[in-house]
Amino acid sequence: MVVSWVLPYSGRSLRSLWKVRCSVSLPFSRCCLAVYQLVFAVAMAAEAAGWGFVAGRFGLTTTLIAASGGMMINIVLARVLRLTAFRTAMRGVREIRERDGAIHWGIFQSLSEPTLQIENYLLSSWAEYERLVGRGVVSDGPVLAAAEQFHAGEAAPRSNRFLGHHFRLFHTT
Repeated sequence: MVVSWVLPYSGRSLRSLWKVRCSVSLPFSRCCLAVYQLVFAVAMAAEAAGWGFVAGRFGLTTTLIAASGGMMINIVLARVLRLTAFRTAMRGVREIRERDGAIHWGIFQSLSEPTLQIENYLLSSWAEYERLVGRGVVSDGPVLAAAEQFHAGEAAPRSNRFLGHHFRLFHTT
């Protein structure tokens, strides 16, 4: 079975996720969001003052080059952190697959689409696969949901099933 996971990387989506998590999980959600907005506004003002100082001291061209370099580092860092979080979530999925009889498990990155991650696992037989599909453990739900939150498409992750052929070498002597 192959399951595809797409990893978007956007600071905006991470902030939105934090806001949603904050508003759902904390009992004082209004206070939490108010503090979040205050901290965000102060950080933006401090950043504007800092870049204004740098532009006044070193010139606009140097400031824009430094800012673009910082943005490139931010994009790379966001991608690495998101990929790390994805791999951490997928460790739990690996444990589920191996517990359910997977002989081999792996994650592969598509060369043509770098944000496409493909989960691959091998079962010993079709009967083992049917047992895996029919078996549902309640404790697997949060683990699978944690991994599925990294899927970027609107549709569910795509699954493919393949049957292997067993070839035996016959030696005639």
